[in-house]
Amino acid sequence: MLHADMSSQSVETISESSQELSVLRRLELYFSVRHTLRTMRQFAELFEYDYDLLMIFMTVAEVGLQAVFHLAAVNAQEIDVEATFRELGAAGLSILSIGEATGIPRETVRRKVHRLVDMGYLSIRPKDKNAFIPASAIRNPDLLRVFTFHVSEVTTLVRTIRYYGKDHKEV
Repeated sequence: MLHADMSSQSVETISESSQELSVLRRLELYFSVRHTLRTMRQFAELFEYDYDLLMIFMTVAEVGLQAVFHLAAVNAQEIDVEATFRELGAAGLSILSIGEATGIPRETVRRKVHRLVDMGYLSIRPKDKNAFIPASAIRNPDLLRVFTFHVSEVTTLVRTIRYYGKDHKEV
C-alpha cells in the first residue's frame, strides 16, 4: 500500500509541476548543473580534489565576501575592497559554525582549516580562533583564475537562460 501511495503522490507532483517541466525542456537545469560541475572541478583542482577543503573554503569565503560587498554596494566608488576586506577579518567563522554550515564533523573541520591555513587560503584570528580569508588569498593568481572562470561560466549561464526564456516560452 505504501508503494501505491508513493506512486500516486509522484504522479500528482509531476502533473502539478508542468511549469517546472518546461524549465527542463528549455535546458536551464542542464546548463545550471553543467555550470556548477565545471566550476566545482576548477576549484577542486586548487584544493587537491579534497571537497571538504573546498566546502570549508567556500563557506568562509561567502561570509567574508558578503560583508565586504554589502559595504561596497552602499557606495562602490569610495570602497577600497582590499582594505575593507583586511579590516573585516572579523567576518570569520568558528570551527563549530563551519561544521554546522557544511555538515562536516567538527574535528574534520578543525584539521581541514589548519590545512587551508598551511596552503595560504585561510587565516585564524588569534583573539577568537575564527577562520577568515586573508587579503593575500584573494590576490592569489590561481584563485583569481578560478574566480574569473566562474564569472565567465555564470555569464554564459545567464545568457543561455535569457535566450531560452525570451521568445521561446512554451504555450
